[in-house]
Amino acid sequence: MEHRTSMDDTGAETPDDRLAAFGRRLEPEPDLATIRELLAAFPDAEAHLVGGIVRDAALGRDAKDYDFVVRGVTADALKVFLESRGGKVGLVGRNFGVYKFQPKEWAEDRPSEFIDIALPRTEHGEGTGGYRDFAVQADPNLHIEDDLARRDFTINAMAWDLRGHHLIDPFNGRADLDAKVLRAVRDPKERFAEDRSRMLRALRFAAQLGFAIEPATMAAIRDLMPKINEQREVAGADGATKTEFVTPRETIAKELIKGFTADPVASMDLWDDAGAIRELMPEALAMKGCAQPDIYHSEGDVWTHTRLALAKLSSPEYRAEFGSEPPSALVTLGVFFHDFGKPPTMRTPERDGTDRIRFDGNDEVGGEMVRAIAERLVLAAPFPNNHPLHIDAETLGLIVDHHLLLLNNPDNMKNATLERYFFNPNKPGDALQRVSFCDGSAAVPLGGGKPDLAHFHALRKRIAELATLIKERDRLPKPVIDGSMIMTRFNLKPG
Repeated sequence: MEHRTSMDDTGAETPDDRLAAFGRRLEPEPDLATIRELLAAFPDAEAHLVGGIVRDAALGRDAKDYDFVVRGVTADALKVFLESRGGKVGLVGRNFGVYKFQPKEWAEDRPSEFIDIALPRTEHGEGTGGYRDFAVQADPNLHIEDDLARRDFTINAMAWDLRGHHLIDPFNGRADLDAKVLRAVRDPKERFAEDRSRMLRALRFAAQLGFAIEPATMAAIRDLMPKINEQREVAGADGATKTEFVTPRETIAKELIKGFTADPVASMDLWDDAGAIRELMPEALAMKGCAQPDIYHSEGDVWTHTRLALAKLSSPEYRAEFGSEPPSALVTLGVFFHDFGKPPTMRTPERDGTDRIRFDGNDEVGGEMVRAIAERLVLAAPFPNNHPLHIDAETLGLIVDHHLLLLNNPDNMKNATLERYFFNPNKPGDALQRVSFCDGSAAVPLGGGKPDLAHFHALRKRIAELATLIKERDRLPKPVIDGSMIMTRFNLKPG
């Protein structure tokens, strides 16, 4: 289906305009030189850009993740051609027909990047729901529309014909982009039964793009979400059987982190609506209906407070305090998890004889809960240590352990304590400040006045002053002898 360039009623640029401009930009694109040479060498061949880059081009989003489907060229001929162009060529799977190609001119300045060049493929799920459990067969004569039919959502099932210079859109993904709707290709129950991780992928795309999930697609997600924790017995390399999750925890962790980082409030709502929180983080549901003392939290229960705290991450106040850099995954999940310890530590006047609703020790209890959840969902697995989306279970737990630190009376805080938490490279000091700010900003006092952040700002000022003192101290020469050395030499006790 070909679309022409058009403007909407307001004269604003439409997806058709952006796709047309995208097509024009591709003509001289150096990264596509190999594909242009391929089309010249094989006059009957077709080459299509597919997947996310086409979707993002229509949305006006920046993307250079090139995935190609080449039709009318055998796997062997494609391999010989790519090898003749130098660089690196690798085949993915025996029947997948996907080549990872790195042009030789990329060897020095882009050593880790590859272009995916694939033959059209069919996929048949084995009915297990595992994302790897597909029978895949490449076929150079398969029509591009049949290749697109195996994809997850209509907005990802579009292709740009590089020879014919037009959009191929058999499932009306272009119209769904216009309507800001996420819709499964064909039968949603069948799509999600093939690969249950697609359900979480749907939640992530909806959050990232600000799209609504089409009703039948959402209904299928709700219906199948209880299967997300299903396990099975598999044979190990040594012949012994072991138990594994059908939907890998690292895949779940990746979708959770990417979705919540893109839009934390939308993700919290979507995960709740879809039943994903119930199945994967049931501890969070105890925040619903968990009342708080009105004098400090007139905004509502712990769930409402957490949702409001997440909204603060995109607020003007947050940017004024910390700058325009988007919050990290660690900060975002720190805010989401910060009050998980409140429901199990709740004490009330009626039940426990307290003067008001109290949550004594909720920070440390919550920290241990969050460490367990992070380990259970292997949140550290999807992204390496130096990646901005990396989550370390212990670091996340430390943030929850100490999220109240900056909301305490600064008169009771020693400089040594501030130095221990905010100038120790092994402690998440910056993330802790950001989480504390969101927590304090979401605590609405009785009568609806502004949140009381006096302690927070006073301690932030102390931290800034302490940073100057530490910088000056570190410039001084180290002492020849100190108290620790004397205590060791003469076997003295502290005091």
